[in-house]
Amino acid sequence: MAEDSHTTPHGRKRRAAHTPELRIVLDTNQLYTGSASDLLRPELAQLVQDCRRHHDVTFVWYIPEVVRLERRFQMLKAGRELLPSILKLERLLGHGLAITDEILVERVNAAIQRQLATFNVQILPIDTNRVDWPRLIEDAAGRQPPFEAGKDEKGFRDALIAETFVQLVGNSPKSPTTCRIVLVTSDGLLATTVEMRTSMAANVRILRSLDELRILINTVVGDVTEEFVKSIQEIAKGCFFIKDNQNSLYYKAKVADQIISRFDSELKTRPVGSEVRKNGTWLLSAPRFINKKGQRIHWVSTILVEARATRNETYNSSLADAILGNLFSNKPPKASLTSKSPFGFYSSIPDDLSVQVSPLSGFITGDKAFEPKHETRELVVAEGQSVFEVHWSVTVTKSGKLVRPSIDDILFKETTWAGGPDT
Repeated sequence: MAEDSHTTPHGRKRRAAHTPELRIVLDTNQLYTGSASDLLRPELAQLVQDCRRHHDVTFVWYIPEVVRLERRFQMLKAGRELLPSILKLERLLGHGLAITDEILVERVNAAIQRQLATFNVQILPIDTNRVDWPRLIEDAAGRQPPFEAGKDEKGFRDALIAETFVQLVGNSPKSPTTCRIVLVTSDGLLATTVEMRTSMAANVRILRSLDELRILINTVVGDVTEEFVKSIQEIAKGCFFIKDNQNSLYYKAKVADQIISRFDSELKTRPVGSEVRKNGTWLLSAPRFINKKGQRIHWVSTILVEARATRNETYNSSLADAILGNLFSNKPPKASLTSKSPFGFYSSIPDDLSVQVSPLSGFITGDKAFEPKHETRELVVAEGQSVFEVHWSVTVTKSGKLVRPSIDDILFKETTWAGGPDT
């Protein structure tokens, strides 16, 4: 970012005299929606904090005004869902806690302002006088991006985010060596819209994830160019992992074995209410560039271990279970009509199956005697994943080859569950 028109061998940048600026705009999907109280999700908050250590680049973080309003709505909705419980608690205690909707709105607004100040995130307003409303109306009616092509029009908030970002680009310096403007969004229609609207700007980037943003930041503050990182990233990917290739670093360093032995307890954690955790597929991300020190290039490869948490539940078989059990027993019933429907059920009850329910015992009798049974079935409590980071490095030769790869460290990051709370 701070380079002049020339770069040194291996992508090293020549520093300009001024401090370049990286302006980063965050879409709603980059904020934290898993909590009623947090404005930013933990990994984003950590990234913002980490960027404060770099003094050769000025980082400016933005949230469009419409994104702030959307996050405010989410936080208020979560808070209002708790109000009935507070009313019950007041009745139980016989004491009013004086928590009203007005107080909730006031405190949520204060929480947002406090966190904006903590992370030094600026609200990016939209100048409604500069919006081409006739074009926006036509795009909405014609379902042009970022509006979704469906029966109902969806995408007005995304359209306002696009307008806000385009206005920021228009108000910013044009040279990439002075300023770069980035939109981070996982919304494909919004990304497409902004890419079309800013296609002539040389200093605009549209990124789909925080991982892509980390790569950009690392190249900006590192001693390499983005072009250099892109040129060797695919080679680095093969250097770390090629399926069944024992010469790739993943197999040579026995990364899976190291994770299993070093993080046994982390791989066994399960959510409350479950009895068993079963680990499934291991997923590997493409390597993410960290930095370059001399001829040594440092990367991070993320490994996700998918998991399922279950518990066994005992239940009594019902009358319906008994009937279906007879219908689908291994011994074919002697039926007058035994043809099956497309769903596999018999089209009539066999003639020789006379079902009787004893008013005293509740047992079912027929060709076979059925009794309610205590049976056990496995219930899925939650599905989740454990995240590990493999830090590794490799030497780049003068000819651009990557040699002598090695593992620097393996870190456990977190385990998250969908459908159940973390333990």
